[in-house]
Amino acid sequence: MISIEEYNSAEEAFLSLNIGKKLDKRHATRRCKALEKALNNNHWTKYAVVADYPTIFQDHPFWSLLSFNKSIKIGQVNDSDDVLLFGDQYNCPDMTQLKATLFLKGIIIEPFIKKYTKPLTKPYFTLSGKMICDGYNFLYRGNLYGFVIKAENTTYHLD
Repeated sequence: MISIEEYNSAEEAFLSLNIGKKLDKRHATRRCKALEKALNNNHWTKYAVVADYPTIFQDHPFWSLLSFNKSIKIGQVNDSDDVLLFGDQYNCPDMTQLKATLFLKGIIIEPFIKKYTKPLTKPYFTLSGKMICDGYNFLYRGNLYGFVIKAENTTYHLD
């Protein structure tokens, strides 16, 4: 099941992600590498670090399954080992197939769409918090679209 929530502003939608002030880059790299291996027949990009993954996930053949059509941001949920990938997008394709594919490979994700009222004029909301941010560092497209990669010891049932 995909969580869909609506907010009055980009700031409210972003704050609801609960991105922490810390980003354990080693942990985020391990989670991103596991995601890449699960989607790429157990192959991964050698020597990649978390800062490389927004580009890897957008440029790789499995990008269509990830459904990001704008730059990807990577953060860590406050006081948790959960890592999240998201983008500010106009369109939000269904992530049911992605969730099922990863579930079968032992990776639990929680997809989300956080809709917000698009700002009509600048200044747009500027991102804050500790994260890897490719592309623009502000929000204006109307949808935060992505998923949380749950900690490795999480148990979950596929809905």
